[in-house]
This record gives sequence, C-alpha cells and structure tokens, in this order.
Amino acid sequence: MMHIFTDPGIILVILFFIYCIIYLFSNFKKVNKNLIGVLNVLKNFKSDELIYRFKEFDNSLTKNDYVNTYWVKYKENLIFNRNKTSDVSSISLNMKNVNKDDYIQTTEDPLFYFNEETLVHSKYNYKFLNATPTILTGLGPLFTFLSIAIGFSNIDFSTNEQTLVSVTSLLSSLKVAAVVSVLAVSGALLFTLIERIYYNKLCIQPLNQVIREFNRLFERITSEKFLVMLLRENKAQNVELISEIKKINTSINSNISSQVNQIEPYLENIIYGLNKLRVTLDKKDAESQLFE
Repeated sequence: MMHIFTDPGIILVILFFIYCIIYLFSNFKKVNKNLIGVLNVLKNFKSDELIYRFKEFDNSLTKNDYVNTYWVKYKENLIFNRNKTSDVSSISLNMKNVNKDDYIQTTEDPLFYFNEETLVHSKYNYKFLNATPTILTGLGPLFTFLSIAIGFSNIDFSTNEQTLVSVTSLLSSLKVAAVVSVLAVSGALLFTLIERIYYNKLCIQPLNQVIREFNRLFERITSEKFLVMLLRENKAQNVELISEIKKINTSINSNISSQVNQIEPYLENIIYGLNKLRVTLDKKDAESQLFE
C-alpha cells in the first residue's frame, strides 16, 4: 500500500498542499503581527487628548510602513481646532472653533481606507491562496486521467501472460488514480477549512479592532452636518470681519481727528506768520510806489 505514495502525481499533490499551508501561515502571521502593532499604537491614545498629542500620533502612523499610505489619505479628511492642535501643517482642512469640544472629527468612514483589501489582501498574494482549493481539485482529475491513460497505453493482449500483466498494471494505475483524486479533493477541503478559520482569527479579528479604534479616536460626522457647520463658521467669520472693519474705521477716524487737533496750533502759527509776511510785503510795495 505504501508504494502508492511514491507515485509522482501523489507526491506532487502532497508537496503542493504542504507548500500552500506554509505560505498561508507565514503570511497570516505577518499580517497579524503588523495589525497588532498598529492596534497597540492606537490604544496608546485617548480621544479627548488626541488633539494635544496629534503630532506624536501622526509620526507613529507615518513611520509605520504597514499603514502609512492609507493614514496619509485618511488624515486629509480630519477636522479639528487649529488653536489646540500641536501640529496641523500637514492637514488640508482646519476650521477655527468648528466644535466646542476637544474631539477630532472626520467626514469619512475609516473602513474606506482601512479594510480587508488595503490591510490584508494587498500584503500577500491573496488571489493565489484563494485559488489554491481550485488548483488542488484540478490536480486530482489531471493525475487521475494521466494514470488511467498510462495504464491503458501499457495494455498488451499478445499473450495470456502479457494480458495478465497488463490488466494488473491497469488496476494498479486505477488505484493510484483513485488515491490522487481522494487526496486532491481532501486537500482542497482541508485547506479551505484551515484558511477560513485562521483568516478570521489572525486577520479579520485584529482588523476589526483597528477599525473600532479609529472610530473611537475620531468622531465621525455626516457631510450634511459638516456643510451646516461650515456655513455657520463662514457667517461667524463674516460677522467678525465686519466688526473688525468697523473698529478699524473708527480707529482711523479717531487717529485722524487726534492728529488734526495736535497740528492745529502749528497751522495757526503758520497762517499767522503768512499774514504777517503779507502785511510786510504790502508795506514795502506801498513805500516803493511813493518813491516812484
């Protein structure tokens, strides 16, 4: 019975199954390790103090090669108070007094940036693992029909002895073909079961925790609410601007009046001097006319 497992087809199916299992666990553990690392970073911050430690938070995720690309995109949608944030130079949208509390807000769902596709599937050859059961199932019929074809090609009915040997060889080939099919289908089912169990345990569970942490740290608001807040902020800024312009006009008028009052005595002296000069000139003109 053991000599059956020395058949090249059976050996190839077994080796391919072992390779896929090793590839599955190595990549799932790598994804799990990175997701746990991101999760630990997120757990070190509280939502009510994040606005004061945003620079530290930003540096931690930016330096993390696993999520930095998606964090940079997600960061562009954050809304927070410029006056309270330690570093907002990299944020595209900052509104003064957009909210009276200390929570950073966002209009985007973190699931749009941090999901299975971005943080799990893109980190290994997901399509290969997804196609592994199909490949294993396909190897079964392939080697089955190959073994049967080899068995039929060796049939020789020239003599009774050759016929007996040929039939024996054919039956042996059919036995190998059956074993190959059983191993291939069993391997496909077993691989699917293992993949589903450990994919959920090592990838999906920590990923869901990461998404929950992002939801905890950043308060999400709807686009409609954000537009209303933006409109209110715009009106408040317009009122402040008009008030400041009025203050500037009042200050300018006050300053001009004050300056005019200060130079008025000097202007009177200048006018008095000009009048004296004009009188003197008139006397000189009158005397010159008498001598003529």
